[in-house]
Amino acid sequence: MNRQKGNVLLTTLLLISIAAGVTVTAMKGTLLQEKMVANQNNKANAFMAAESGAASFVKWLKDPSTTWGSNTWQDIIPSTAIGAPNMGKKGYYWINPNDVIWTSSQVTLKVRGYTKSDNTSTANAKTTLQIIITKPSSGGSDQQNVGSGMMAGGNIKIKGNANINGHLISNGNISVTGGNNSLVNGTVSANGTASIKGVDASLVTSGAAVTSVPVITDAWLAQMSAAAAIKSCNINLTGDQDGKIYYCGGDASLSGNFSNATVVVTGDVKVTGSGELGGLSKSATAVTVAIAAKGNILFNGSGDHYAVMWANGDYTHNGSGTLRGSLIVGGDITRNGLFTFEEKTEVQNNQITTGEPTTGTSSITKWQEIFE
Repeated sequence: MNRQKGNVLLTTLLLISIAAGVTVTAMKGTLLQEKMVANQNNKANAFMAAESGAASFVKWLKDPSTTWGSNTWQDIIPSTAIGAPNMGKKGYYWINPNDVIWTSSQVTLKVRGYTKSDNTSTANAKTTLQIIITKPSSGGSDQQNVGSGMMAGGNIKIKGNANINGHLISNGNISVTGGNNSLVNGTVSANGTASIKGVDASLVTSGAAVTSVPVITDAWLAQMSAAAAIKSCNINLTGDQDGKIYYCGGDASLSGNFSNATVVVTGDVKVTGSGELGGLSKSATAVTVAIAAKGNILFNGSGDHYAVMWANGDYTHNGSGTLRGSLIVGGDITRNGLFTFEEKTEVQNNQITTGEPTTGTSSITKWQEIFE
């Protein structure tokens, strides 16, 4: 009897031991699975953080106001993984400025994503993406691309006879009301209504798509300020200026008969007199003068100019004249008087280039996780 009781006790203890072993093994397996799931979640969060940072950089780069080679991405993307999470509760993305390498045709960068419990702890998971983005084909130069033709973010209004050799593009309306107009080697295209008397209707388009108008940015103005040979807001020039940059931190007055210069103004620029800009003789063929104003450009008086005119505001010209080059503004273009425009893309100026405006459709040639 006692022997039977002992056998039962031994069997019970054995079963309890087996059950305990199974329970411990199951618990260990559960903990391992939990750790594996946590690691997978941390890795996924780090990867998504890096992807979010890369997308933020691409969005910044494709903004029409972004200057190629600028470092203003640092205004929206951290340069370290310190601070508040920028993706969810534990996701951090950041870009080391030393990992952003610009050339004239592409930018290469590394974007890092971390998963961390707080901003001072060691990362639970890390991901590094390498991104290569090529510059839009219209921006294949180190010069500032200002576009070509006559382009307005607002309306184009020409109130005298107009002889147009090139393209007129407007994100508003185009109205040419002179009695004797001509259009050769170009078209007239408006997002609103386009109307030009005496021109074949097949060359005039209303309701066209909106065009991206190049913008004068603060970053570019800062570059021009640093490179300027002379800083003055009362600019009266004569003769060949040997490529000098004239910079005005405000409203400027410009006059003279000169070539081979760039005038950059942070406010409005008023051009007076009947000078000739950009060509010291009527046989000049290349544009050598650029006038860039963050505000408006106002011409009073007749003139025969070889120049690129570029403004974020409006362009107004009171008086007859000829412009050979480009006229690009963010606001309205108003011409009062007999007007001849000849689009020229041959530019001999170290600060500008013409051609098709940058569209913001940069090409991503590499987007890949790398292991460091």
